[in-house]
Amino acid sequence: MSKSVAKEFWTTQTHYPEYGTIKQRRLHELQYLVPRLSGDSLLDLGCGDGALLNCLVELTDFNQYHGYDFATHLIKNLHSKIQARDFNVYEDDLTTLPKVDNIICAGMLPFIFEDEVVEKIYGSLNTKKLFLRSPCTLKSEDEYVNVYSDKLKSNYSSKYRTVTNMIKSLEKHFIIESIDRVYPDNIESEFDTKQFYFCARSK
Repeated sequence: MSKSVAKEFWTTQTHYPEYGTIKQRRLHELQYLVPRLSGDSLLDLGCGDGALLNCLVELTDFNQYHGYDFATHLIKNLHSKIQARDFNVYEDDLTTLPKVDNIICAGMLPFIFEDEVVEKIYGSLNTKKLFLRSPCTLKSEDEYVNVYSDKLKSNYSSKYRTVTNMIKSLEKHFIIESIDRVYPDNIESEFDTKQFYFCARSK
């Protein structure tokens, strides 16, 4: 399993993939996040084209908004209030991540295949609250996908972890407050995965 396939997918996309239910998913996600956010600063790590973060700029009143992603052509779409930066969690200095009250990491984890890299990222997040969204396999072991996607018209590579393995890794660095499914079944993945939000606070 190579990170190069996932990186190539995101760096060659001219726009964020339009899934059939993505707008409905975003509404459910905003309803989940907005009441839980607090403080005066927010980082969306792996923000993609900023669709979620741009909505949060309109719905919240933080003093600082940060949007980081390694797909530089996608972050060009970020709202002018957002401090945007191209950032590769494999190659860039994780200690340069800003200290903020909230970090959202929504959907980035499946494209990081090495658990030790994930834990290194967790250890570098300087935040009071972490909102981590990830698709998790319902199978008993982590699942790897490395195929050509007809829907996306591209090679697609990802790792879907079990909820149990997500917890084991995350709780080494954070105190998990809740684990929630925010999408109803009718707009969930057609594959054997479900999207979970892990809400955690710093130790």
